[in-house]
Amino acid sequence: MNDISAKHLIAALPFPTVFITANQKVAFANRPAIELLGEQVLNQNFVFALRQPGLIAAIEDTAASLEKRVGKFTTTVGQSDVRYDVHIAPADGGLVLTFEDTSEAKDLASFRRDFVANVSHELRTPLASVVVFIETL
Repeated sequence: MNDISAKHLIAALPFPTVFITANQKVAFANRPAIELLGEQVLNQNFVFALRQPGLIAAIEDTAASLEKRVGKFTTTVGQSDVRYDVHIAPADGGLVLTFEDTSEAKDLASFRRDFVANVSHELRTPLASVVVFIETL
């Protein structure tokens, strides 16, 4: 795939996508990725552009093994953390990173877990009183 078609393909994707060349530079980033990471990431070494050790390790592992991996990326927007699963895949002459926002799914799972714990507690409290009353009778 030549540089022109790769740029057009990455630009057309609706989610943040970055292409890292074999010399470890961020060569392309689509508009959502630039909004997420900032314009300064272009032509910068990926280590300085991304700055998250877990993600950097996953990128380096993918570059060494040429096997797909998933890393984690977290950033703060306003007063809340936004979490991404970063899918890293080898491509012609580098790596393609796609960022999938998982914040809502993780928040929903946390809400569900807290809700079930609260409902369970609220049900156990009256049942304990009924059991004590029955034992008394």
